[in-house]
Amino acid sequence: MRSLVVVVAGGAGRRFRSGGGGEDKLAAPLGRSTVLGRLLADLDRLREEGVVDDLLLVGPDRGEGRRRVREDPPGGGPAAALAAALGAAGPDVDVLVLLGADQPFAASAVPRLLGALSEDPTAAGVLGRDPSGYPQPLLSAHRRARLGVPVPGAPLRAAFGTPLLDVALTDRECLDVDTPDDLDRASRAISGGAGRPGRS
Repeated sequence: MRSLVVVVAGGAGRRFRSGGGGEDKLAAPLGRSTVLGRLLADLDRLREEGVVDDLLLVGPDRGEGRRRVREDPPGGGPAAALAAALGAAGPDVDVLVLLGADQPFAASAVPRLLGALSEDPTAAGVLGRDPSGYPQPLLSAHRRARLGVPVPGAPLRAAFGTPLLDVALTDRECLDVDTPDDLDRASRAISGGAGRPGRS
């Protein structure tokens, strides 16, 4: 079961900019790295350990030195990103793992997503759910052969096959940096400080 991790990195980050956080939330400093850098470093470790096979960024070139494609139209949302990833995936890719680039701690969920999918051959995919039960389409894994055709502008879940399994996620894994306050929570999570990430 050859896996490709697709990191969706084409969002405009308007809420982050309007909150005074800067032009690019993915480049915002987080610990000794950045929001995106933290996620990529953890995914690189999973590749070295053989947990995942390949990695693809979908979005503008930020100089990360990773394989990258651009969604059509640029900034067209997660469904457009999935369409671009499917077009770029090699014929040997069996499973696509979808992650948001603004989720710096999401990589720790990937082994559980892939594990749940491999244990149930009847499942089309695995959908992460946060501690309150809210679905996280950008923390999910899918058998390529069971995905539908993504339509840019349509909900991402419209392309997901069925049945989908649920995998429980932690607050830390679900933390997405949409605002400067979210970045503060992520910084506290690294330092071991208190603070429930919540959904933003």
